[in-house]
Amino acid sequence: MEEQQIMEMEKILAANLRAAELEARSRMSSLAAEERAKSEVDLAALRAEGDLDLERWNQSAKLYSEREELRRDQEMADANHQVNLAEREAERQRILQENELQTEERKQKSAMEMFDQVQARKKERMAMEADREQNRIDAASKGSESIIATLTEIAQSSKDPQVAMEALRQLSEIRKADVDAAKDAYIED
Repeated sequence: MEEQQIMEMEKILAANLRAAELEARSRMSSLAAEERAKSEVDLAALRAEGDLDLERWNQSAKLYSEREELRRDQEMADANHQVNLAEREAERQRILQENELQTEERKQKSAMEMFDQVQARKKERMAMEADREQNRIDAASKGSESIIATLTEIAQSSKDPQVAMEALRQLSEIRKADVDAAKDAYIED
């Protein structure tokens, strides 16, 4: 657009220069009235052409200015639209985070309630297990003597060293369990 404007400005300038030259010639020369009339007609034609070129240039500049203004308006509208979209997205994210926070708080509250229930059940279960353990210890004490005797016999009579070692390991574990059970029984009493 600028090259076209420059060309039109040069054209106007050239027309104005021609007009100035013609006017200068008509003043300086002492030509006959016919020559002067001819020059004035040419000068008037050049002025009219210059005025027409100037009007074209003005219209072209106005059109360019209007297009630029429309482009700027469109860019502003696009920018405002993007800002509105960003604000809506930010609000949506805030609401989602708020909902997630509320959901998380409900989950935590529910988890705490469940934990309390589990702890209460655990206490009940531990009491029941303590009773069962005492019963088991009593029963184990009665049954462990025969198991100990059997494992002792296996350890002594086995020809396979691995079997003998396993029998001794199990015998050791049974003895340890009996001792631990006896300690626990005395601690709980």
